[in-house]
Amino acid sequence: GRSPEGAATSHWVPRDGMLERDTTTEDLPTTSSIADFRLQFEWRWADEPRLTDLPLLDADGLPARDPSGKPRTRPCLDAGDGEIAVRGATRCTVALSCLPVGSGDLPLVRGDESLGREVQRGLIPRRQSDRPVGLWNQMEIVVRGDHMTVVLNGDEVLHDVVVPGIPPKG
Repeated sequence: GRSPEGAATSHWVPRDGMLERDTTTEDLPTTSSIADFRLQFEWRWADEPRLTDLPLLDADGLPARDPSGKPRTRPCLDAGDGEIAVRGATRCTVALSCLPVGSGDLPLVRGDESLGREVQRGLIPRRQSDRPVGLWNQMEIVVRGDHMTVVLNGDEVLHDVVVPGIPPKG
């Protein structure tokens, strides 16, 4: 296939009713500029998971630290990660991950300390709602103006949050 810009999308292969990616370096762009939208999709981690120490967040959405200042982690099964760049903005990506915070996180926006703690806290998923590695997940992302709602496996993990810096369309 070809992307809208004419670049080959040979790493995305339809197989058994699914669209599979055989690389971690190629995006699958939309063919037009979009403003408000509702995106529904399913994904699963097909790679063999590895037990890995993954970072924890504090209540403000910042990396959690122990009393000595060392980053806190938790052993988790990790099989990869991915992201949905909302309106094409790399900064406004919805994370698909094995991290303890869960999928639906907006890590690049949430990590912007200039936004203030209240805004950062609002961008943390309410709970980790991912299914175990290897099982299918269902996600819905709804964007209206600068507001976003993310539903993961029937659980609203972000509710109508304002996403600072999201472009009006893309």
